[in-house]
Amino acid sequence: MKKAITVSSGGEVFGFFMDDVKEIVKCPRIFSVPKAPEYVKGIATLRGDCLPIISLSRLLWERDEDGEKVLIGQINGELVGFLVAEVNKVIEVSDEDLKRPSSALGKDIKKKYVSAVYTDNGELITFLQMKKLVDAGTSKKQQKKAVSGGSKQKVSSGVQQDVDHGESVLIFDAGGDVYGIAVSDVKEIVEYPERVVPAPSAPCHVLGLFSIRGKVIPLISIKRFLGSEVESVQGRVIIIQKAGVEVGLEADSAREIRKVRKEEVVPPPSSLDQQQEKILKGIIKLDGGKRLVHFLDPEPFIELEGMVSNEESMEEEMKIQEQRKMFVWFSLASDAMALPIEVVKEAVNVDKIVPVPRAPKFVEGVMNLRGEVLPIISLAKLLGSEVERNECKKVIVTYLDGAEAGLLVKEIKGILRVSEADVSPLSEVAKEAAQAFSGAIRRDDDLILVLNMEALLSGTDKEKLRVLTAEEGGAEAHEEDQGPSS
Repeated sequence: MKKAITVSSGGEVFGFFMDDVKEIVKCPRIFSVPKAPEYVKGIATLRGDCLPIISLSRLLWERDEDGEKVLIGQINGELVGFLVAEVNKVIEVSDEDLKRPSSALGKDIKKKYVSAVYTDNGELITFLQMKKLVDAGTSKKQQKKAVSGGSKQKVSSGVQQDVDHGESVLIFDAGGDVYGIAVSDVKEIVEYPERVVPAPSAPCHVLGLFSIRGKVIPLISIKRFLGSEVESVQGRVIIIQKAGVEVGLEADSAREIRKVRKEEVVPPPSSLDQQQEKILKGIIKLDGGKRLVHFLDPEPFIELEGMVSNEESMEEEMKIQEQRKMFVWFSLASDAMALPIEVVKEAVNVDKIVPVPRAPKFVEGVMNLRGEVLPIISLAKLLGSEVERNECKKVIVTYLDGAEAGLLVKEIKGILRVSEADVSPLSEVAKEAAQAFSGAIRRDDDLILVLNMEALLSGTDKEKLRVLTAEEGGAEAHEEDQGPSS
């Protein structure tokens, strides 16, 4: 006798052998995956594992239904969830009672998914094979991948030299002034906490203490430290980390991430008072000196609180930090996504985008970025996300196939520094369903999809982008050579 479980989906009753079912759970929170096939509802986490959730109704009949339960199966060593309307009962069947599929199933049921049929008190139960369900769903994707060739997210040695040219600096507003801090000193950027508890006997620039993921962190006002009464708008908190100590800096908003060269940083003016001298590394002169940014040194904020760790703990913390991965976290419509910091040159505000005739549909146009022509890619169009063009306020300058390109996104949420354990690679099933992503970051109760730049465009689209960049760059160079007309 074999044990089996019966489920309902699309108004029909199906059976799965218990040997194929690892467990049954209540439908978890499902995170949608842009550009995934209709049968993939999204991805979810189960005790630290990231798994795709396949809608049985969508796969069999291409129609949606509200599911309450998920059957977890293990296929080729990877977990896969099947969403069903409800779980009915557990039954025992003998091999003699199981019949081969026949034409009696009708045209609505795809026989390639079926292993056997069984009649229980006059009710026809169709037994499905999990592996066949997954194989059939991903076979077309596998064929496309075989033609285009698999790709892993990487940065070529030539591009890496550009990435390392200059220091990545987070530019942000606080109390009406513009500040910068090295990205390497930033742990993450979070929303302003709902509750800040006053710290007794603390200096006036310590606004209080707040809790995040079990840690209590002091919140510091840069403006108050400098003796100003100007208050920030309480928009964001930039969490800096040094030698195992975390401190939050109050900020209005995060503006952009820029690569800053050494020659763009000048020493602070000699007229600064003692407090300003303590926290300033220098002044960053952006855009030829048109914009000035106060470049902060994070250590004084920590030292002032008497929280400097000893040398031994500092070395230990440095080892831990070296094992952490950094990402630029951004939003597109309601979807949260991230890019590895290694493939991001900078993140800037959207400037005037000039449409280009006969450009690919995913190209919004080109933008002048400090004298360089930058093709602007609409991530929303590539991923099929519903977001209005005027909602996209930021451009992430990234490296794509050895060249620079700008990704148009809604908002830069901040910087994430996470351990490898918090980054879940997508299973082969999920990757086949959504090849534009390489994994997911677990953050509290959320999942943040990691974009795979190498797989974002097909080979044909990359060639179109290269041609466009060459043509626009050549046109601009020609205009400069011609000079102003008389």
